[in-house]
Amino acid sequence: MFFKEKEVSQAKELLFKSNLDLSKPLLMVGLMGSSNSKTYPLAYLAELINEITKATNINMLLNYTPEQKPKVKEFLNYCSEKSKSCIHEEVFCNSLRSFLALLKQCDGYLGNEGGASNMSKALDVPNFAIFSPWISKEAWFTYHQNPKNWAVHLKDFKPTLIQGKSKKERKENVEYLYQEFIPSLFNEQVISYIETQIL
Repeated sequence: MFFKEKEVSQAKELLFKSNLDLSKPLLMVGLMGSSNSKTYPLAYLAELINEITKATNINMLLNYTPEQKPKVKEFLNYCSEKSKSCIHEEVFCNSLRSFLALLKQCDGYLGNEGGASNMSKALDVPNFAIFSPWISKEAWFTYHQNPKNWAVHLKDFKPTLIQGKSKKERKENVEYLYQEFIPSLFNEQVISYIETQIL
């Protein structure tokens, strides 16, 4: 993707004015998927973020839309005080292009598989995607040959919960399946991704 010089400078200025410590790596965290059925539970996501901030010293931005602000508050309520000090939710872009310019300044992306995750891959930003249990990882994990791109699916850890179930059945039971997709299944992978791709 081609950015105008002004778009890049505005993204850098936004970070500079936010008083972030720019010597630390910067991770974009995608809070919400395109629907609830594609959104990793916020309490679980917060657990992953808490593990990251325990193990590393990085800054984080949040990807969300203005109408999702209550979800931001809910997410932050699940976060540790250390995590809250690393998260800068006030750094926000109002347009897609400004978000992309900001994402390009980040050292990595972690969040739900979908739009923002795919955009980070297109921008060559290291990516860790969490797949919804009803979506096929085999069909939708693009750019998987690039070692910068990581992804997890419930099927990777508890295949018997997925096997033999149609897409429709998985979608109808997505809330239960997400509850089974606990952070401890892959938090070591998340830390490894941070350590090898971002730090």
